[in-house]
Amino acid sequence: MSTWSDGDAWRASIAVGGTPGEAAADPDADTDGMDDSWEVLYFGSTSETDGDDWDADGSSNCTEFRAGTDPTDPESALRIIVLVPTELSVEVNWSGIEGKTHTLQTSQSLTDGSWSDVATGLEATPPTNSHTHQVLNPAAFYRVVVE
Repeated sequence: MSTWSDGDAWRASIAVGGTPGEAAADPDADTDGMDDSWEVLYFGSTSETDGDDWDADGSSNCTEFRAGTDPTDPESALRIIVLVPTELSVEVNWSGIEGKTHTLQTSQSLTDGSWSDVATGLEATPPTNSHTHQVLNPAAFYRVVVE
C-alpha cells in the first residue's frame, strides 16, 4: 500500500496497477465483463472469472455484477420472490437493487428458448419490485433480466 497527498488530505491506495489516485484507463483490463475495481472490492483481486459463482447462490459473478448484488452473499441475488396468479393475471414480485432497470419476460416453455418481453424499462423499487401481467392463461414461466 502507498500513500499520497492531493494537497488537502493524505490518501491510501492499494497497488493493483496504474498510478495512485488516478482512475484506471480500462475499468475491465482482464476483459471478463466485470469492472476490475468491483472485483478487487469483493474478491481482493481480479482472479475470479465471470462464470464463477463465489457464493454458490446460482448466479454467476458476472450476473451479480450486472444486477448490482453482492457476489459474496448467497442471500443477495436477483430473484423472483413470488408469483401471485389470478384468473386473468399474474403478479410477479422480485428483488431489486436501486439504480437498476429490469425487463420482465415470459415463455410457455423452458426448452424452446423463446422469451417474450412482458414489460421493459422497469426501474427498481428496492427491496421488492412488482408487475402485474394481464394474461388469458396464467400458466407460464417468468424471468427478470437486467437491462
